[in-house]
Amino acid sequence: MRHEVKACAAFEDRLIDYDELVAKERADVDTHLQGCPSCQEYLSLLREIDATLAVQVRAVQLNPQRVAEIRQSVAHAEPIGRISRLPEWLDFVAAGAVLAFAGGLAWQAGLFAAVVSALSLSP
Repeated sequence: MRHEVKACAAFEDRLIDYDELVAKERADVDTHLQGCPSCQEYLSLLREIDATLAVQVRAVQLNPQRVAEIRQSVAHAEPIGRISRLPEWLDFVAAGAVLAFAGGLAWQAGLFAAVVSALSLSP
């Protein structure tokens, strides 16, 4: 059973992408790897996992008949129809309702202010 392997937080993502690193980043990682056994072990584990997965993927055999059926069904599939505009209209209706409500509040506030003003002016 293998113990938990941890890389330095600053290098973990770069070790995962080690083979795709540009030269400058790879040189920085290589320098770090020379003095960090944890990151060395982490990179070794990543390579082991990658090799195991590559072997397993190569072993996958697709059923040629099923592949042909899928290709045929895709070739004869109806294209996706026009996308519904209902969500856009609902957004428009909701925005209109909010504006109407805000306008009603403003009108009510103005009306109440006029009533209060008229009452305070009464003898």
